[in-house]
Amino acid sequence: MTLWVIAAVLTAGAVVAVIWPLMRASVRPDVADASEQADVSVYRDQLAEVDRDAARGLISADQADAARVEISRRMIAAADRVSPATVPSATVPSAAGTKWLAGTLVVLIPLAALALYLPFGAPDLPSRPFADRDPAEREAIMAITAEIDTIERQLAATPHDIAGWVALARRYSAVDRHSEAATAYARALGLSDGDSILTGAYAEALVSAANGVVTEQARAAFRQVVEAAPDDPRARFYLALAHYQSGDTQAALTGWQALAGDSPADAPWLPTLEGYIMEAAERLDLDPGTAVPPPLAAEAPGTEPTDADVAAAADMTPEQRADMVRGMVDSLAARLEQEPDDLEGWLRLGHAYRVIGEPQQATAAYQRASALAPDDPVVLRTLADAWIGMLQDDALPTDFVALLQRLQSIDPEDPRALWFLGVEAVDRGDPAEARRLWSRLRDTLPEGSAERSVVERRLDDLAPTDGTAPPPPG
Repeated sequence: MTLWVIAAVLTAGAVVAVIWPLMRASVRPDVADASEQADVSVYRDQLAEVDRDAARGLISADQADAARVEISRRMIAAADRVSPATVPSATVPSAAGTKWLAGTLVVLIPLAALALYLPFGAPDLPSRPFADRDPAEREAIMAITAEIDTIERQLAATPHDIAGWVALARRYSAVDRHSEAATAYARALGLSDGDSILTGAYAEALVSAANGVVTEQARAAFRQVVEAAPDDPRARFYLALAHYQSGDTQAALTGWQALAGDSPADAPWLPTLEGYIMEAAERLDLDPGTAVPPPLAAEAPGTEPTDADVAAAADMTPEQRADMVRGMVDSLAARLEQEPDDLEGWLRLGHAYRVIGEPQQATAAYQRASALAPDDPVVLRTLADAWIGMLQDDALPTDFVALLQRLQSIDPEDPRALWFLGVEAVDRGDPAEARRLWSRLRDTLPEGSAERSVVERRLDDLAPTDGTAPPPPG
């Protein structure tokens, strides 16, 4: 119902916008003085130029807003100076004819809009020009929207599922809901102890939500990425772009040139990067032909992937990811079979599998790591998160339960262990144990938080443990 009310209001606004000039034309047919009207036209062109510069990142958002305010002030002043001139009567429609035309449009515009919307409209789809969509794309968007609803319901019950938040963020990004993607990445990041790849994904979502502007919040996140992974190409690119957008073209050019020099010749970001370098060089009156440094030689097959490689591959099409990453990941896996005691290697392999969307392989790699460090809580949490990403609606796997029991013995307050061991206790008919575990979890969560509300509802749903009958519903 809300949709139709909004549609009616918007349609009424469109009708008024169309008929108002017609109604006014029959009452006061005047035109602007040519010279003053020319001034107004110039100011309109200046506003359009400001919008173009802001979109290209040549000026900051604050600079664009200030320019728009000043140009608009001058435009209003010029419009106030316009002197009316009489229009020849032959060019002015009669009052009766104008009213007839306006009345016809009042009826035709809403009917035409309704006739177009009923067969083609889809209110659940994100806003995008209809002409840009084909049936396959429409179906894909609707499928992603359904997946978003499913993941959101799952996360309401398992708010500590890092993989779930990452999956939700990626689907938000796929349908251009970038602000919500940034929020979901932030939730995953808060559960990950500062994972650098998640930090980079969160920062990039902030940039997308700001229409390409590297905000101060995004810049701070990219700095954290560079501190943890100095060679991360995404963070280096955006930090240089932040300089460019703030007007420090020389710093931007220096950063982009350094990134280009450190990039392999087949790096997927290199063509875009070279375009930015040449644009910055032109602004500094430098020779664009000599501004781009030569890249590194192409990496030999079998090179192991860096975190930066895996992060870049996560944003590619499946075909590009397979061509660029599969050989490197397989090479790392093959080496680890020959060097099975490399704890960091197994963690790195699991992380690579997880980022490119292969949770079963990631879990297997993390299990190899946990066998090497059975009492390391960081390794155990990482393995638990990988397990959570694969859970179905069936009973919890016994290996997963054993892992949680081991984790809780090391960290009694770990929220993953408290929640899922409570679920396991309910499944085996032990509500008293579930109440004990979930009560402890509830006490660790902030008052008023969504997570605490979920736990409290589950506690209320538990059967009483004193032999009395359960309270009636409601």
